[in-house]
Amino acid sequence: MKRFAAALALLALVLSGCGGTRSVAPRARAVPTYDEIASAHNARVARLDRIWSRAAVQLRFTDADGRSRREQGEGHLQVLQPDRLALSVGKLGEVVFWLGSDSERFWWFELGDNSAAAVARHENAMKPCVGESPVPVHPLDLLDLLGVTALPARSAVAPVLGPGGRVVVDVPARAGARRVYFDPQTMRPARVELWLPGAEEPAVEATLTEYERVDVPSEGGVDPRVASRVSVRVRETGAELVLFLSDLNDGSRPGRLESFVFDFDELVGAHRPSRVVRLDEACETSADAP
Repeated sequence: MKRFAAALALLALVLSGCGGTRSVAPRARAVPTYDEIASAHNARVARLDRIWSRAAVQLRFTDADGRSRREQGEGHLQVLQPDRLALSVGKLGEVVFWLGSDSERFWWFELGDNSAAAVARHENAMKPCVGESPVPVHPLDLLDLLGVTALPARSAVAPVLGPGGRVVVDVPARAGARRVYFDPQTMRPARVELWLPGAEEPAVEATLTEYERVDVPSEGGVDPRVASRVSVRVRETGAELVLFLSDLNDGSRPGRLESFVFDFDELVGAHRPSRVVRLDEACETSADAP
């Protein structure tokens, strides 16, 4: 599988005057500035540097024989910003898939019969020297698609009004650009797209809905929210990954966000895959692997 605007234009009808009514021409609200959008968004994600959540996962894709397939399971999403992520998926209490990253490498495990693990360095992810990935997104791209990464302090492109009155912002991404469609009332992302250089359509797109509170026990009154339903679609292959998140919290409870879940070497020792593949072995600098 390949790797995988403007505040809402409101029309106001104002009724005024003595002894009767008088209609006033519709007036559209001004498009918020990039500084206003970035300030509101970054204030939210600053509280989301640590995330632990239960995750129900659905994956729809076309296999090598051209057959439509659907897989699902349950697991956990764990995040330590800016670059540590672990998404585990299991069935009947057994982990069958693990996607993760640290500051230098990303990896995935496919467990069970003929188990395997694959690893590569972040900087090699989009290079021709890297083998194909069986998952639709890179772990760090997934953080962008979840709407939990900050926007740059400045942008060379001014926000514009997009479909449904959403505010559209374009900023650089790991490879190309990230386009974010903000709800003008909540200033939360409703849609995120990742664009490759020169492309005429997004390579990956995510729809974010059903925002839920993330419990941060150490800070009373803090109410950061994350989309609890995220649907990620890869345009080229049609593959779709849907995440349903619940029990969202900052991972401060004992037994959560432990260091080993972001440590590839420890995961290899714990899961003992039959083989370990360095996807970027043909690159100039490749990932270290046990």
